[in-house]
Formats: sequence, structure tokens, C-alpha cells
Amino acid sequence: MKFAASIVALSCLPLCWASAVVAPDHTPLKHRTVRQASWEVEVSPGGPTVVLHGTVEEVYAQLIKLNPDRDAQFADYDSRMGNHTTLEKRTDFSNAKLYCGWPWPTCDTNTIQGSINHLRHVRGRPWGDCGPGNCMLASCQDTFAIWWCNDDPKPKTLLSYGSIADGAQYLLHHCVGIGQDSFSGQIFHHTNWNVIVSNSTC
Repeated sequence: MKFAASIVALSCLPLCWASAVVAPDHTPLKHRTVRQASWEVEVSPGGPTVVLHGTVEEVYAQLIKLNPDRDAQFADYDSRMGNHTTLEKRTDFSNAKLYCGWPWPTCDTNTIQGSINHLRHVRGRPWGDCGPGNCMLASCQDTFAIWWCNDDPKPKTLLSYGSIADGAQYLLHHCVGIGQDSFSGQIFHHTNWNVIVSNSTC
């Protein structure tokens, strides 16, 4: 379920997108509404934002094409600012409703942390189309994926990509037992959105 990344101006985003697909039966999100994930990102420190579409892996590749020096520029900016920009506020999932395992197929515990770190690395704000049950593929590598789903009947913009990472990290900490090498789950934030970690084919 891999989407090609694309760029649109912020002013071109509609109130609710009309185009969507229903995930096929062979995917973990079968029968749910699935759209491309949208990411409002800075191409350079303090510069204008653009909206890219795709997984975090696709979006990061597009950002490097737009600005090959992006990583070095942000590292220099953080150094001059005393690294304050890297200390983003974490999204609170305490007391959130969560489900571990079924119905989501499990994925490898050792590799999911890399995707969580990648979500924290790309700065910006993820945008989700009208819900409920509208899901976007945020990250997909090898045989595992991280989705985030908007359960509000109106579009939703999260605090940062780290918000999705926080949900996945919470699942990792609460769904993995001692000696367990695979897990899956879904966690619901009180502001009407949720995160799913599951086995999937990119």
C-alpha cells in the first residue's frame, strides 16, 4: 500500500478530500477508509512550509531532493539555538484505551524503534482528512507499518509527527512482554485519533 509522494500548496488543501480508497481484505486495515498521509513540513529552518504526501520515508526522501543540505542546516540551527528546538512536547497517552495483539498481525519488536525515531526526526505537522475511521499510513518498512487514524468528523492536524511516534512508543512499552520479539496494537488518544502498529507489506 505504498503511495508516491507529492507536493501541494497549503492553500490548495480542501476542507475534506473527496478521494479515498477502501483497504482491501488482504491488508490489516481491510474495509477501512485509507488516504495518503499529509505532512506540513519546513524545507529549511525557519523557511516556508510545504505539504508533502506519503509515508515518512517517502516524505523525507522528497525533502532531501528539495534541499540536499537540509539535515546539516537543521543541525547547525539546533546548535546555534542551544538544541531547544529538539525538545518538543510529548503527547500524553496516559490512561488511553489500547488493545494489544488481535486483530492486528504482529511485527518485529526490534525494528519498529527505528521507524519511531524516524517519525521524530522529520519536523512538521501531520494533517488528517475527515473521519471517523479515516486512516493514513505514516511509516512502512519491510513487513511492519504505523498508521494514524482520524476519528473526528472534521480534518485534524496533530502537534507533530512525534505525536504519532509517542503513540507507537506507548504501545511498544505496554504490549511487549519479557522475552517477546513481536507485537502489534492500537491506542486511542482522548482527542479522537488513534495509532495502529501492525505487520504489513509496504
